[in-house]
Amino acid sequence: MSLFILALYTAIVPVGALSPPENRKEEEFFLNMHAEIDKLYRDHETALRLLNKNKESFLEESRDSQNDLMYRFDCLLRYTQLERTIEERQVLLEYELAAFRYLKGVEIIKMIYEKILSLDHHFTSLSGFKNIVTLSNPNSFPEFVKFKEDLLRNTKARNRVNLPQLLDNNTMFSMGYTLIYSLFGTSKHEIRTNRLEEISCLLDFTLSMQSDLKIIYYETDYLAIQNKNLMNSCYKLFDDYTQAILYTYGLKYCREHDNWQELEQKLNASIEILRNEKINKKESQYADKLIELKFSIDLLMNFISKYSGFVDQAKLYYDKFLRIISNYNNKEICLPELPAEYESLEEEIRFSIEKFESAYNITELRGSKLRELMYGTPG
Repeated sequence: MSLFILALYTAIVPVGALSPPENRKEEEFFLNMHAEIDKLYRDHETALRLLNKNKESFLEESRDSQNDLMYRFDCLLRYTQLERTIEERQVLLEYELAAFRYLKGVEIIKMIYEKILSLDHHFTSLSGFKNIVTLSNPNSFPEFVKFKEDLLRNTKARNRVNLPQLLDNNTMFSMGYTLIYSLFGTSKHEIRTNRLEEISCLLDFTLSMQSDLKIIYYETDYLAIQNKNLMNSCYKLFDDYTQAILYTYGLKYCREHDNWQELEQKLNASIEILRNEKINKKESQYADKLIELKFSIDLLMNFISKYSGFVDQAKLYYDKFLRIISNYNNKEICLPELPAEYESLEEEIRFSIEKFESAYNITELRGSKLRELMYGTPG
């Protein structure tokens, strides 16, 4: 993308205009990456034009018979030196691009790692898990507990069978036990009927949604485990990625101690060694180390696909969660009677879907544009 097209695009479509605020930083990062690569090429072309112009000038001076022999020889010498400088300039561009792409790869790893940390917090959020557990157990609601205690209190001792604690904590047994006493208890029929009517929506919702809510609970737990695995993969990626420049600290340490400057210094030192090896015709060392740098980029691109796939998978799970939580058959009838946690959970799921579509989904990581930036060829 030329700077003119980039400027035109930015003028017509301001950064972030097509995406939520969460994505503006990522959009700016990739737009700047385009601009920086474009500048590297333009600076290189400008320098080459000047070198070639001077080279041709020296060649003409060397051919001019009016100049003395020593001057003509000096022009030829400078011409030869400029040819070598042009060759070195080509090598310099190659390694400037290698260093640039490698560093940008580190920044992309940082970017994805921050997303994974946010996902970890998201999946392991105690509020979300507590809401699901609460909604699936009628014993969590004071109305049900009070109804159950009143029934037992108003039942004659000789007719009452106390439910063991283990079974009382079991949702189905506790609910069935309570319903039996509500139907056959010794307190007034009218009182029992009214009290049962008061908690009928709560009981219906809990019975109807219990298995579905457990699906949400366990599948959210599954996603949390998968995200932990993804985080471990990110740690390994960073270790493998930085092995090429002999950086020995892990990603977690580097982030916590803000050690990015040392990493960049290691990279610059490695690039300088590679550049000198190329210029000094040490082709075998140059080729081997260049393969290491390119292999690191390959590792990153593979991990990007893995991360994007996980975000897609998680969104599909949450789409299913929303259908589950929204499809309670008696929702319209019972909504005023349902616990506040039900609406909170539904809102939390909707918000999560939006996050998977925006904050966790880095659009620029997909498609051929990133491959073009990282490899220098269309994907």
